[in-house]
Amino acid sequence: MNTRTQAKAGGEMINGVFYKGGQFLPSDNEPKNGKYNRPSRKSNGNATKLRKLEIDNYKWEIQPTADSYGIYGQIAGTVAKTINGVMTLVNTSPIKAGWISEEKALSFIQAWNEGKRWYRLVDNTYIFS
Repeated sequence: MNTRTQAKAGGEMINGVFYKGGQFLPSDNEPKNGKYNRPSRKSNGNATKLRKLEIDNYKWEIQPTADSYGIYGQIAGTVAKTINGVMTLVNTSPIKAGWISEEKALSFIQAWNEGKRWYRLVDNTYIFS
């Protein structure tokens, strides 16, 4: 059993990770990028943790898959607004500024009004569910 808590003077390599002299060592044998570190949600769709996302005004659900995103969170408040349960286009400034295309905004609004709440991007095509 290793009881040292700090690296030797001059540093040392443990499990493929270099620790400078005097630096505290990990308490287990897992490497620094071990089982507790997960890919970030922006790591090319390789996120593994499912998150709770807003799908309607003050209504949150856990995403069905790690690469699914909420339609509501993408356009509500910036481009569209829900009035009596129907989403409508209310602000064209983001479209004019180039932040979102009119085609994308209208397709998201149409999908949301059809009862779909999630989208995935597959081969540069939006798939709604």
